Amino acid sequence: MNRMLAGASLAVLLFTAPALAQTAQVERREIGNQILENVPVAAPSIRAGLNRYQNVRAASFADWASDGGMLIVTRFANTNQLHRVAAPGADRS
Repeated sequence: MNRMLAGASLAVLLFTAPALAQTAQVERREIGNQILENVPVAAPSIRAGLNRYQNVRAASFADWASDGGMLIVTRFANTNQLHRVAAPGADRS
């Protein structure tokens, strides 16, 4: 009896498993060599808001100037440039 019940349970499980399985739809986009799966497209307003944080220039500390200012190095068009900053928050020159 137990063997028959186990066999019936196994048969029910084997026949109902495909029906219970969820088939997920995969949204796939290719951008150049990137393959994006299930990545939502950002709204234009979000993309415009993020643009100001992504388009920045980096500067690194180089040395202290002899007159009390600071020397920084920036990179424009594949060329390193040295700038002097006279005070905190001041423009570079």
